[in-house]
Amino acid sequence: MKTALLAEYRKFTSTRMWWILLIGLIAYLGFVGLAMAFSLTAGTDELDATTLAGAPLARSIYALISPIGYVFPLVIGSLAVTAEFRHKTITASLLVEPRRGVLLGAKLLAGIPMGLIYGVTATATVEIG
Repeated sequence: MKTALLAEYRKFTSTRMWWILLIGLIAYLGFVGLAMAFSLTAGTDELDATTLAGAPLARSIYALISPIGYVFPLVIGSLAVTAEFRHKTITASLLVEPRRGVLLGAKLLAGIPMGLIYGVTATATVEIG
């Protein structure tokens, strides 16, 4: 299991896919967060009962933006499995580790640090933006 896990982690980090999607995540969430903040605060000269300001405004923007970021780890996970079929490297992976359960478990465990990186980055992007 250790060698399969190491091989899957190397597959993640040896391609450009993960950091290009990470840059896309930062740019997209930053842009959407700023657009939401602008749209919720623009044109509000007077504060009334429906106007948000301060901490409630920040919480509402974060609540609207954070579910959008869930798409990027989903794409990473989908590409981790389907790219091997597309590029026909699944045969070599199964020859090295013939037990499919171990191979899929290694893919899952190798994806956890990537998902953590994406989650922390997305949260920091929305918090800063």
